[in-house]
Amino acid sequence: DEYAGFTAIGNCGQNTVWRLYEDGTLRISGSGQLYDNGSPYSSIGWLSDEKTEENSYSCENIQAADIKKVIVDEGITYIGWEMFSDCSNLQSIDFYGHAPEFYWYQPLDHDIKVYFPENDASWNNVDKSIFSEGTKWISRDASGTHHHKWSSWKTTKAATIQAEGSKERSCTECGKKETAVIARLPKIAVS
Repeated sequence: DEYAGFTAIGNCGQNTVWRLYEDGTLRISGSGQLYDNGSPYSSIGWLSDEKTEENSYSCENIQAADIKKVIVDEGITYIGWEMFSDCSNLQSIDFYGHAPEFYWYQPLDHDIKVYFPENDASWNNVDKSIFSEGTKWISRDASGTHHHKWSSWKTTKAATIQAEGSKERSCTECGKKETAVIARLPKIAVS
């Protein structure tokens, strides 16, 4: 069972559940909207400083710093206020299904990778500024494979008659770089 083996569980919306696994993966599943997380009266379980049981929808509170990866299953329609704001060790969020509506700003003080389905047009209009400025938005196919979206080649060293040159391009989503050799220029015979 793909949901087995969690170390903590709680509600994060009327029809949504979160599960935290030992490796720091937080999986959010169900259908509908997630609660806002921006006030102590609507805490959904992962907290920045102190663990508290009062005023929480969770069965067991965890520290936001425990979260390293978030998986948002298909069916989630709204990501609430400050949902991941205190997740200082968060490295990536993997979305499956249509793009949810986001509360306008999800403050993070570090860059993350956001993975989303590449052939789902609902992701075309998502405001990419909701997380930190350096966040990478990376599309993947149904099998989870990212297909690079390459920029045009740029010459990094011009070729000469004596030496080869080099060129470089990068994926516009994930930032992976690729280099290639530019052949030496041919000698031109002067008569």
